[in-house]
Amino acid sequence: MSAKKITVVGAGHVGATCSQLLAMKELAREVILVDIAEGIPMGKGLDQWESAPIEGFDTRIQGANDYGMSEGSDIFIVTAGIARKPGMSRDDLLKTNAGVITSVSEEIKRIAPDAVIIMVTNPLDIMAQVALEVTGFPRERVIGMAGVLDTARYRSFIAMELDVSIEDIQALVLGGHGDTMVPLASYTSVSGIPLTQLMAQDRIDALVERTRKGGGEIVGYLKTGSAYYAPAAGAVQMAEAIVKDKKRILPCSAWLQGEYGQRDLFLGVPCLLGEGGLKKVVEVELTAEERAALEKSAEHVRSTVEALKALACFIWFGFLIGHMAGNLKAFQGAEIFDEYAHHLRVFGEPILPEKGFLWAFRAFMLAAFVIHALLAWQTSSRSWSARGTKYRSKENLNFSFASALMRWGGVLILVFVAFHILHMTTGDVHPSFAEGAAYANLVAGLRNPVVASFYIVAMLAVCLHLYHGVWSMFQTLGAHHRKYSAYRRPFAVVMALVVFIGFISIPVSILAGIVAP
Repeated sequence: MSAKKITVVGAGHVGATCSQLLAMKELAREVILVDIAEGIPMGKGLDQWESAPIEGFDTRIQGANDYGMSEGSDIFIVTAGIARKPGMSRDDLLKTNAGVITSVSEEIKRIAPDAVIIMVTNPLDIMAQVALEVTGFPRERVIGMAGVLDTARYRSFIAMELDVSIEDIQALVLGGHGDTMVPLASYTSVSGIPLTQLMAQDRIDALVERTRKGGGEIVGYLKTGSAYYAPAAGAVQMAEAIVKDKKRILPCSAWLQGEYGQRDLFLGVPCLLGEGGLKKVVEVELTAEERAALEKSAEHVRSTVEALKALACFIWFGFLIGHMAGNLKAFQGAEIFDEYAHHLRVFGEPILPEKGFLWAFRAFMLAAFVIHALLAWQTSSRSWSARGTKYRSKENLNFSFASALMRWGGVLILVFVAFHILHMTTGDVHPSFAEGAAYANLVAGLRNPVVASFYIVAMLAVCLHLYHGVWSMFQTLGAHHRKYSAYRRPFAVVMALVVFIGFISIPVSILAGIVAP
């Protein structure tokens, strides 16, 4: 039994090793190795194919710089992204690799909407969530390769310590793929003999700690790279279980929906893998200590996800404050406001002509529209998913509210920004538009009560978005410093009110006649 086609994204050490192992095991009729580095995937793919007569496999390996040959792939093993360097944690990779995985996920969704994704890129749990949200795939078809590797490292260290065959060691590692992973000593045995009967507790603790630092240990030795043989073997083992419908129980990173008391995050847990991907999450009993460690690991993963939201909030808040301060210049009169608008328009003149910069800004805003629409859609999907649970918890109710807010508030914001840009830069919206007369255009538009009301409602939507962004920012801080958690609601309310009052002061003053042409 084999798949028709498996694609490996990323032709680095991990990706290239994956493609070779997939071919040698003949898990697919065709293996496609994709990478943006010109010529690299083609060269490695050809080299591996030329080993076929020696190794005796018929799986065809091909390399490509685009996704054309990957169309219709049954499985994607995603290894793309930068590797860890000495001194880097997996979370240090967050910003760069999140952008890479977003791009890869969009391509997978376009060319293979029925594929299963096995995520390998670090930070593993977060990148798996990015792929889930961008593709919109069900959780059964987005799985992270985490526990397989961590468990393999744990087993290898035990075999070295006891000088026994690796085949006789059974073990299980749960939690996030990082320094907070949870090796379960209570589920570790050697040919059925509990590990605690063969090894002193201090040695077990030492092996557990070495397992947590296993990736960093290899990075320290290699200096300029990270592990690739074992990660590739782990990903291929998962692919084999899926392709051959082996119904294997392997520790993988799965999107939890209540299992182990966790919801809406990827975490390493025992998973039954077979045709189509994840069949089910297997729950096992944990000791109080193990459950506490798993909760700590889950909190770490959750706080890293919130860090992405917090970063977006910082950018969003900075833009709002700057834009609000500029708009308030209308109170200083037409001359000063028009000069401010002129500076905005010619800001990029050393790089682009004035009109070029204006249209570049419009293109940037259009990209922002698309991104926001995708976020709103994905958030809505999470809300519909929550409805399936009949809102059994308050958390689901809160999450659904946030989803509805994003959905309808996002529509308002997008329509408003489009209208605002057209009104301030072209004559398409307001017939009295005059090039360079920003003050007159602003006042003429907002003297219309309908336009002013729409402006105020849209700004309310903007500030509600800001409120949730600031909340996420403080939730991230609170994950590490509990004292910050108490400030998140009042600070979020104050920031939202300041921005809202600042923005609506202009239309209100114009309607009241305080600001006039």
